[in-house]
Amino acid sequence: MATLGVAAAAAGAGTYAAFTDSESSENNQVSAGTLDLTFGGSDGPVEAVSISNAVPGDSDTGTLTLSNDGSVNGTLDIGVAGVTSSGGANPDPEDQTASEDTGAALEEAVDLTITLQPGSGSTTVYDGTVANLSTGSLQSGIPLDSSTSKDIEIQYTVNPKSGQADNDIQGDTLTVNFDFTLTQA
Repeated sequence: MATLGVAAAAAGAGTYAAFTDSESSENNQVSAGTLDLTFGGSDGPVEAVSISNAVPGDSDTGTLTLSNDGSVNGTLDIGVAGVTSSGGANPDPEDQTASEDTGAALEEAVDLTITLQPGSGSTTVYDGTVANLSTGSLQSGIPLDSSTSKDIEIQYTVNPKSGQADNDIQGDTLTVNFDFTLTQA
């Protein structure tokens, strides 16, 4: 009988009841943030300044509003993509020079000033002739947080005191292209 009791106790030791409960985790997702640089809410290239029929002393100023319309903070880099110029039809051919033929005279005669956040607390990004403007970065690492904007003012002046704003610039054309790049902070 003792053997039967030990056998029954051993058999019952592995068959007891236990409570359990389980839950599930659903809809786990990852949403990527956005980084969206716009010009006042619009994508694509914009023209800030356009001077036609310029003469010594003429000036024009344009303002670009750069906005981070994304959800991620960023840093803004301002750079020069390229400068192109060409000599025009000068009505005074006996005075033509090599710089006139290439448009370099107009690059020397045009002063360019680029200002970040014009007004109180502004930062001058570039101030000099177009001829001295180098392709590449002008300023980098400018904070531009999500849902904020910064104004960039671009001013061109045909400097009558440059010594270059004479007959050599007649008919010349000049184009400066800028790059604005927003990088995640």
